[in-house]
Amino acid sequence: MNEIGGAIVSITLVMMLVFIPVSFMPGTSGVFYQQFGLTMAMAIGFSAVNALTLSPALCAVFLKPHTADGHDPSLKERMGAAYGEAAATVKKRYFGRLRMNFHPLITLILLAVTITLMVMGWFSFADTIKGLIALAFGVVTLMGLFGKRFHKAFEAAYEKMLGGYRKGVALLTRHKVTAFILVAISCGVLYWLMNTTPSTLVPNEDTGTIFCMLDMPPGSSQERTGETLAKLDSIIGSVPGVDMRMMIDGYSFLAGQGATYGTFIVKLKNWSERDASQSSDAIIQQLYGLTGQLIKDGRVMIFAPPMISGYSVTNGFELKMQDKTGGDINDFFAVVQGFLGALNQQPEIQMAYTTFNPSFPSIWSTSTQPRPSRPV
Repeated sequence: MNEIGGAIVSITLVMMLVFIPVSFMPGTSGVFYQQFGLTMAMAIGFSAVNALTLSPALCAVFLKPHTADGHDPSLKERMGAAYGEAAATVKKRYFGRLRMNFHPLITLILLAVTITLMVMGWFSFADTIKGLIALAFGVVTLMGLFGKRFHKAFEAAYEKMLGGYRKGVALLTRHKVTAFILVAISCGVLYWLMNTTPSTLVPNEDTGTIFCMLDMPPGSSQERTGETLAKLDSIIGSVPGVDMRMMIDGYSFLAGQGATYGTFIVKLKNWSERDASQSSDAIIQQLYGLTGQLIKDGRVMIFAPPMISGYSVTNGFELKMQDKTGGDINDFFAVVQGFLGALNQQPEIQMAYTTFNPSFPSIWSTSTQPRPSRPV
């Protein structure tokens, strides 16, 4: 313990210093990573306590030295030795038959195929034939991995890699200036990656699908909404990167059901058929430009689906406003519109909108019928 105790403590502290700061990340990312960071840090701490206390105690109990005083083993000890010898004999006789001495390159190819089938979901046995094929590849791959030729090739490759690592360490030890230059370059690359890599929880990606919502003025008829949707459909179809679209008249993902709403689910072409100028973000910008010029009857909102399904309706963020004064709803609507105007003036925000509108036509009715009397 005197030799490895310091190493255990140092490794534990380094690992905890990696995971504990993650728990202090702000925002949504911090909420997701907080439990993970604290759990890992506590698990590493308990593991260090176990390695410094319980494990040495158990070793002292189980690993006792042999005595030369002619001690006669008990029945339990003799049975344990017999079972151990029997297991070793069975392992030596039958386990060797499960090995197949493929060429190491063939084993690596089988391993790559097995991993590919796993990623493709063949091991889920949704299709029985595909599941059996994947299972056969997995079994053959395991037999090749346990083969002697693969073990020898792995050991040779590992020794070669270890030799190269030793030569590199020896070179950096002799040339300290080179080592400091490499550290400085690594720090510069790390700083560049931290500034260029998206820092959001799940960065926006081109999923090949975008949503387009139409919001007509309050009181618009279903026929007027349909005419505007038809015009919007022709605009979407004119964009080169669009493959197909589906129109839903009378419904919006943001506002729900109503005669003044409409929705398009737009499927873009395959990524191999589109370049950077036809990415989902570029197509959204193009559609905003076309609809802003050609659609004057209603408001068009275009956005990509959220990266985490069910976490939100769009890939943006949502705000909730509440009137705590209990005043008139029209005054509150004016406040909301002023807040949206201020948001749309921000250069970071593409478009801010709300489906809240108290100016929809409504009918107030009062019943003059007498209340029915209670039967006797």
